[in-house]
Amino acid sequence: MSKRPSRRPAAPSATVRSASMLFPAATALALIWGVTAAVRRSWVSDDAFISFRYAEHLARGQGLVFNPGERVEGFSNFLWTVWVAAGMKFGADPEAWSCAWSVAAFAGMVLLLALLARRAAGGTGRAAAMAFPAGALLLAAQPDWNVYATSGLETALFSFLLLMGYFFATRAGERSAAVGGGAFALAAITRPEGPLFAVLALAFLAARGRPRGRSVAFFACAFLVLWLPYTAWRVSYF
Repeated sequence: MSKRPSRRPAAPSATVRSASMLFPAATALALIWGVTAAVRRSWVSDDAFISFRYAEHLARGQGLVFNPGERVEGFSNFLWTVWVAAGMKFGADPEAWSCAWSVAAFAGMVLLLALLARRAAGGTGRAAAMAFPAGALLLAAQPDWNVYATSGLETALFSFLLLMGYFFATRAGERSAAVGGGAFALAAITRPEGPLFAVLALAFLAARGRPRGRSVAFFACAFLVLWLPYTAWRVSYF
């Protein structure tokens, strides 16, 4: 008995092949465009120097204080202030350090939006090949985001952490939920309104289809493991 010839998968059409090249090209364009615009419009807000002063004293070993010996919480961006202090500890200029890392966070947002577009289109096949990073291009081209990609403040970092938390919290699986919870915790340590976004993400996980219980638990545990020690320290320090 002769064997039936195996059917070979159809070769992708020229249109699909061209579309599959469009996505990485458009993503690269968004990154280059956004980063170039952010660097060109780089600036430092007056408010940033409050954080810089706290960071300077922390880097000198005088504590997280505005005036040595006085524990007053005059900032609202703990993680950002500590990160600026880390740069100052190694001799970095706080203005250049803060702007460089803000631009990096902005670039991360552009990339995450591109990945979200790819995921929404599906992982493989024609639909994935036809994906287009419209959100990434719009963010890169938005003038206000180009301006506030820097400023010396935590705006870009906070936004990046929220978007990262959303990216992982909306994926299936307990591990992704845990990474999402960790990202939202870092956002909550960066800005005091961060926990509100974490509550919304937790409600989303609870409302999802099965299996939701383990994802909720992983998300909540990852968030609390980071956020509770910080909150306890903050209350005791100030």
